[in-house]
Amino acid sequence: MNKAWLVVAAFALVLPPANGGCGGSDFTSEGQGGAGATSTASSGGDPCAQCATGKLCDPMGRCVDCLTDSACHNGEFCGQGDCQPTSCADGTKNGAETDVDCGGGECSGCKPGEVCQQGTDCKSQVCEAMKCKPPSCEDGFQNGGEAGVDCGGQCPPCVRSCTDGLKDGDETDIDCGGGCPVGCADMQSCVVGNDCASGFCIATICVSQCANGVADGSETDVDCGGDCPTCVLGQTCACPQDCITGLCCDNAGTLECQADSGGSCTSCM
Repeated sequence: MNKAWLVVAAFALVLPPANGGCGGSDFTSEGQGGAGATSTASSGGDPCAQCATGKLCDPMGRCVDCLTDSACHNGEFCGQGDCQPTSCADGTKNGAETDVDCGGGECSGCKPGEVCQQGTDCKSQVCEAMKCKPPSCEDGFQNGGEAGVDCGGQCPPCVRSCTDGLKDGDETDIDCGGGCPVGCADMQSCVVGNDCASGFCIATICVSQCANGVADGSETDVDCGGDCPTCVLGQTCACPQDCITGLCCDNAGTLECQADSGGSCTSCM
């Protein structure tokens, strides 16, 4: 071999890899912190042996951060070797999406004809044969502008039934409230007091008169006395039976539940 060829061969040995992926800042050698390098092969000729700690070598011999989505965290996906945040508006099907920028539980429901895995991936809530179906008046879901399940909107008018065991029509809970003749029981849902058998709706829940936060009815203090549970010390009373202590006595001109009969007490007998 002549000297010219020897010079060319020696020069080629010191060139970085042609693909450029495992060179640069990702390159480590024994003289440059090589003890921390990771390698997929022990051969010095394998470009993967030059990837720095934490890097992976892809089929092209490039040092990358990831090869699959499982290597990424916090909902990110692996795109072109880098972990990238998923987005429901990036024009790409990624993350948990079942189609481009839709489905998967994080993005909005997919349109009819787009890919789905289950009903919740679709705007219509209907997924058949891995495709979202358009809403219909016979699919068993309230969708497509319906006022109830398969009724109202473009479907036949909803017919109220206060005895079908379902929460439908304008009912606030199952077969009660709204236009039904039966008021809802305590702890059932409501919108206004008229939805409740007790007549009291607090924070969208029916409550009894003795739990409405107001001194009303036969109560002598807030939610106690009269027909409600007995009052505690210091609360207003009218008779001994209004008090947990059985003593309703005068205190500066006001009858209150007291622990002893030190004042003038009433008997209501």
